[in-house]
Amino acid sequence: MSKERLVNVLGFYYENIALKKVERQGWIEWKVSGRRESIPDHVWGTQILAFSIWSEFDINVDIDKVMKMLQFHETEEIEIGDNTPFGKLTPEEKLRLGHKVVNRICSRLKKGQIIVDLINEFDARETPEAKFAYYCDKMECDFMAKFYSDLERVALDNIPQKVAENELVKEIIKDNPETVADLWLKFDAIMRYQDSEIFTEMINFLKEYRIKEE
Repeated sequence: MSKERLVNVLGFYYENIALKKVERQGWIEWKVSGRRESIPDHVWGTQILAFSIWSEFDINVDIDKVMKMLQFHETEEIEIGDNTPFGKLTPEEKLRLGHKVVNRICSRLKKGQIIVDLINEFDARETPEAKFAYYCDKMECDFMAKFYSDLERVALDNIPQKVAENELVKEIIKDNPETVADLWLKFDAIMRYQDSEIFTEMINFLKEYRIKEE
């Protein structure tokens, strides 16, 4: 057995599991109380969400490919961290740096190009699988915003300054949202899901849904 191959396996494993310790940046900035979602929590949540939506709405995608995309879609965050839409990196910078990180990490593995190709497809958002995976990635954040909000673990008073300065957020705040979920879901309903009837229906239903306990 090749020692080099063993080193590659161990190196890839330990580099990736470092994400277990990284909390989602948005929830840190919103000062969510208690245990906050980690990046691997988010990855698992996107996969659960993707499979359940695919099951119940008969989405015409290769679900195995979607699950693999979601499994690896946060690989870049091993180095560049969890950047929110309101973060310092522009989308172009995030894409460039992210691809550089993914290529480096996956070069450890003989078949690492499979992961690189999946992430490139996910980021391009041109195939049905990539579009569906992207929406599941964003919808999982909406689900968690609702979860933290309904359980009173996050408050509007803790809105990060860079979020409050966003022009669309300013407009939504004029309508006096009662909770973080009210603000978050309205923002994403406008920004994310306009071309998807299923995801639009889901976020509208989520607004009325109530989570009572963990």
